[in-house]
Amino acid sequence: MYKRILLPIDSSSTSAQALAESIKLASEMKSKLRIVHVVKVGLPSDDELEGIIDIDELAKKLHQLGQTLLDKAADTARKAGVEPEIGLLHAKKNRVAAVLGEEAANWRADLVVMGTHGRVGFEYLLMGSVAEEFIRIANAPILIVRG
Repeated sequence: MYKRILLPIDSSSTSAQALAESIKLASEMKSKLRIVHVVKVGLPSDDELEGIIDIDELAKKLHQLGQTLLDKAADTARKAGVEPEIGLLHAKKNRVAAVLGEEAANWRADLVVMGTHGRVGFEYLLMGSVAEEFIRIANAPILIVRG
C-alpha cells in the first residue's frame, strides 16, 4: 500500500518508537524508507546569539550530532533487513515542519511516520509541536507514534 515512507527523527524515545514502526511497515510492505533529521541553528536569532556563542561551531556540532543520529537509525534499519536512504536537512530560517513538508513533497512520500512527545500545558507553550504543525501542512498521510 505505501511504497515510500518518510521518517523524521530526533533523539527522543518517541522517535525511536517511530523508527521501529517504520521499519516494520517498510519490511512488511517492501517499501522504501527515507530517514531524515532537521538541523535548526539560531534561537532566537543568529544576530542575537553571535556575541554569546560561536554560531559556526554550534552548527558544525549539530550537524555532527544529526549525522550520528541518522547513521545509528540507518544501522538499526539495516539490521532488520531494510536498506534506508538518509538525509540531513537544514532548516536555516524556515520552520522545521515546513522543511519536512518540502521533503515529503519532493521525495513523493506516501506516508510520513513521526513520533510526538505529547507535551501539554506550559511545556507545550514553550516548546511547541513539530508534529502538530506538520499535520496542518502535510500532503501525505501521517502516522503519529506517541510515547
